[in-house]
Amino acid sequence: MPRLLPFLLASMLMAACTEEPYEAPAFYLGGIQVNEDKLGDWFDALEDAGMNTVSVTEYARQGEWDSDDLTWAERDRQLVKEIRGAKKQGMAVVLILRVELDADLERNQFLWHGMIQPGGEDVIASWFAKYTGFASQWAEVAEREGVDVLMIGSELNALASTMPLTEIPGLEEYYLNPDKQDQRRESYLAHSDALADADPRRQDGRDELGDVEDYLDARIASERAWAEQVTLGGRGTSLEDLNRQREKLADHWRALIRHLRGIYRGQLGYAANFDQYRSVAFWTELDVMGINAYFKLRDRPIAPGYDPAELSARLLDGWRRALNEIHEFRSGKDLDDQPVIFTEMGYTYRLNSTLEPWADDGFSLIRFDGREEPIVWREQPESFEERALAVRALHQAHAELAAPFLQGILYWKLSTFADHRQYEAFLVVLGQNEEDPILPELRRFVDG
Repeated sequence: MPRLLPFLLASMLMAACTEEPYEAPAFYLGGIQVNEDKLGDWFDALEDAGMNTVSVTEYARQGEWDSDDLTWAERDRQLVKEIRGAKKQGMAVVLILRVELDADLERNQFLWHGMIQPGGEDVIASWFAKYTGFASQWAEVAEREGVDVLMIGSELNALASTMPLTEIPGLEEYYLNPDKQDQRRESYLAHSDALADADPRRQDGRDELGDVEDYLDARIASERAWAEQVTLGGRGTSLEDLNRQREKLADHWRALIRHLRGIYRGQLGYAANFDQYRSVAFWTELDVMGINAYFKLRDRPIAPGYDPAELSARLLDGWRRALNEIHEFRSGKDLDDQPVIFTEMGYTYRLNSTLEPWADDGFSLIRFDGREEPIVWREQPESFEERALAVRALHQAHAELAAPFLQGILYWKLSTFADHRQYEAFLVVLGQNEEDPILPELRRFVDG
């Protein structure tokens, strides 16, 4: 009864503030903002763009990647204010919980939050106990404020990879394979002159490592040490031991989900990375499959003056492949009735953004037709058309499915300020006299 009373009072207050009963949209279309100082203007810009959903996020902070050093702040009042304002305006809200890895710590160099994995059963148990406290705090907010969907985590690849294995995972095998690492090192050094403006030492804030070869050696050693630890010793690891560890991780996630259902009565989901959703074993415990949809849609660079029709055909093939893989996975795991939300989807406004949609800085070595081509992302010319064509191709590929499953797209990122482009390459600007060509393509998902 004590927990029910605040919810009833909040529900009465929400009903008094809206003329009609709230109904969740058939398709969640929206995104996450960049430093909006006037929430009313932000909500109005979303609605004017034909969107109906606000994506909000809250972070916990991870110390060393293999520790239980997990901390978080008290409730972010500005975040609660955004949630409350969006609901008052009749918009849907998706709240996504994330963990930020402290990049300033020496043992975390070259790693990212998807590689967090506390070492040892006791440390893992302690980490999940702390994470449960973090998630519970925001589940209470989500229940009180009428949040539509609560994503209980995002891109925690190592921690959420809980499907049984038949071999060492690909990334870990890559880092542990000395021949592949030698080839990686040689590939970069072969293109070091062309990549001078994308010096990885500067990109990673590691100027102190000396020349590029020293940097590469340090990075390869760090990633190998990570792979050895998460595979319980490296290439000679018993798959039985690894699968036992994965089963225990899955048990922790299932316990967390049961606990949160005692607090929050809305839809629960998890935001898996595009290359990791098939490794998650606890989808059946959730209501929504979240995917951060940075799928590689094609494999060869284009130059200014490209043929839009030819590019569109390649993008359509890429989306057909990605959506068919999702469909096959869902069918194989008895998840056909579970909707999918692309909890992140975004492209930079630079040419070739659909080659590696996750890349916005630094460089990539693109391999095709038996050769390798370096791309420095900041040197690519502006191209607002390519990402619009990618979204159009997604809409067509999804419409072709016998049983469409996509229930939402949350774009990364949106703003009402054009000058935010200088530090956010993924940005789509709302409320401009000349509309970004991606916006009408996104509206197709709600307009039919």
